[in-house]
Amino acid sequence: MIFLDSSDVHEIIDWKNAGVIRGVTTNPTILKKDGVSKKDIKSTMLEICKVVFPYPVSIEITTQGFYASMLVEAKETFAWAPNVVIKVPIHGPDGETNLPLINELSNARVRVNVTACMNAQQLFLANQAGAAYVSLFGGRVADMGHDVESEIKKY
Repeated sequence: MIFLDSSDVHEIIDWKNAGVIRGVTTNPTILKKDGVSKKDIKSTMLEICKVVFPYPVSIEITTQGFYASMLVEAKETFAWAPNVVIKVPIHGPDGETNLPLINELSNARVRVNVTACMNAQQLFLANQAGAAYVSLFGGRVADMGHDVESEIKKY
């Protein structure tokens, strides 16, 4: 399944019309690069959700490290549109696991895309916690000198 990593609505429309993508992922860095201001994030994301429907749009929560705040933000963001998926990294900024958050969101029927996975074990654990999607950061895995294909085969 190919997801486009973008928040540029025109680019998303072009790729969707080409029949190539099956979803979109975003993050705060991409939004900033594409010139989306903080006040326009929700409206931009709603437009993207409408453009790619029924395909998923993964939106990264920005609160990090505070479980209760992350849970609230994730649930609020998930309610924006029926095709929203919440991006949660496998680990927080201090290396803490986000598996309990992923599990709680999944139990609340919030679809989660677990990101920043670096190996098969993390993919497996994210899946067991209830992730709808798991994202192996293949480029980073390769940069660390590991074989991406072998990690995928392990999973």
